[in-house]
Amino acid sequence: MKQKITKILAIVAVLAMSASALPALAYTPDVDLKTTGYYGSYYNLPYDHENVYWYGNKNYVFTNKIADDNDWYSPKYFAFNNVDGNLDFGRNLPLVDQGLERDPYYFAINWKAVIEVPASATYKCTILADDDAWLYIDDKLIGSYGSLYATAKKVEESIYLEKGFHKLEIFYAERTSYGAYFSFIPPTSWNIHPLKNDPTAGEVRNINNYANNNTNTNTNINTNTNTNTNTNTNTNTKGFVLGASDYGLGNGILMKVVGQSPVYFLSNNNTRQLFVNEPTFWSWHSGTWADQNILVVSQDFFDKTTIGKNITVKPQSRLISFDNSKMIYEVVDMGKIDYITASEARVLYGANWYSETITIQKAFESDYQKI
Repeated sequence: MKQKITKILAIVAVLAMSASALPALAYTPDVDLKTTGYYGSYYNLPYDHENVYWYGNKNYVFTNKIADDNDWYSPKYFAFNNVDGNLDFGRNLPLVDQGLERDPYYFAINWKAVIEVPASATYKCTILADDDAWLYIDDKLIGSYGSLYATAKKVEESIYLEKGFHKLEIFYAERTSYGAYFSFIPPTSWNIHPLKNDPTAGEVRNINNYANNNTNTNTNINTNTNTNTNTNTNTNTKGFVLGASDYGLGNGILMKVVGQSPVYFLSNNNTRQLFVNEPTFWSWHSGTWADQNILVVSQDFFDKTTIGKNITVKPQSRLISFDNSKMIYEVVDMGKIDYITASEARVLYGANWYSETITIQKAFESDYQKI
């Protein structure tokens, strides 16, 4: 049985920037922070869909896919959008009736929202679902609920969240002609705002950073801790000699180019390897940037080093995900990862596993090998 890993908190140096200097994000949250509710996209499934169950449906095929891995949320089934003030529907779900055969049965709903959390704490949410439902916070799967063959059961999730903005997403489906039930009851202290598009969790978390510098709350600057923004000005030229056991890469030093943020491991064979983001760095190190002995080198010195492979997250220290996927992986060996379920993650990495999960940028997904 694996031991729980001591939490390593990354310390981020936030740059002081004027509003005019803020770069626009490629994909910004479409949210009105003055409105409350959840933005629902409703889908109407045809009665003869292969995942709809009724006696005699010869097309029926069992599925154990998760959320939008199913095609129930495909544009071809889209019916309408609606801002729902709360999701405590019980058996009074808003039905989808477009006059199709056997309407208003067989439908799916995807809700998105930005949640504004007042303080860093563990919060409890209650959810009941019949047939299927999945809850995501910050693009991480919190739990799967209900099934085609079971009645709704009350599930209480304990979720640790830092103060600020977070992305919430729920998928629901009713695939029979009876027993539709759904209730999601969040903490009363949360402020919940409808989210009309699908930005990354990092972009949602950074709404406040931009709002403090600009009156337009629909645009923000991404200062996600997954971007290496070390602003340490330490000019110590001694460097720190690392043991072979640290990375499994042999001896070397930590280095950065004068005036630049990225940190590298420079091995004795003159090969440089990048820490692709701060959480990856802190999976190997502890303390603060002031505690690190980083050799500051000239650009000319840096250019004479050889490019090597990027350094990956330390095995069995933190879970990872990729910013183009909701799947969670365990780092089982250097650069080798294995899929892990939410329930397994909770057992092996504790109740706060999802808030400690490191998001790896899409450009560096090839650094990891799935086993």
